[in-house]
Amino acid sequence: DNGEWARLMRRHLEEIDRSDPDMCFKYALHLSKNRGTSSAYGVIRWSESALERKSRWSGPTYTRRVYDLHKLRSHAANRLWQRANEDLLNAGSNREELAGKEEKARATAKSLAREWLDFARATSQNTSEAMALCVSTAGSKKFCKE
Repeated sequence: DNGEWARLMRRHLEEIDRSDPDMCFKYALHLSKNRGTSSAYGVIRWSESALERKSRWSGPTYTRRVYDLHKLRSHAANRLWQRANEDLLNAGSNREELAGKEEKARATAKSLAREWLDFARATSQNTSEAMALCVSTAGSKKFCKE
């Protein structure tokens, strides 16, 4: 039962123990399958929690998991930026407030995409998807160059 598993995993991570990076990774991965913006915050939160404890991994597991966590965070932040952009485009009277939120969301998406790209380069992994997201969030290739 996926729903029950997610409820128990969330409860465990929030109330009992969040020190296992594998559990944080698996929960972030689970949340990432929901393409809505509400789960994007959780994806970022639990990805970052796993990254804080990445030293528990080694070898290929370290490389693959850290790459995947950067990817999860980047895509989640991009979804949040896209939503903030839509909100701004459809704004009525509160455009200033929404413009600030959109700018902050874009800065986060841009930063996380660049971190993913840098890690992919440093570990000689495929950079094409990370580069595309970096360029998309930054608005130019210059920010994403080595």
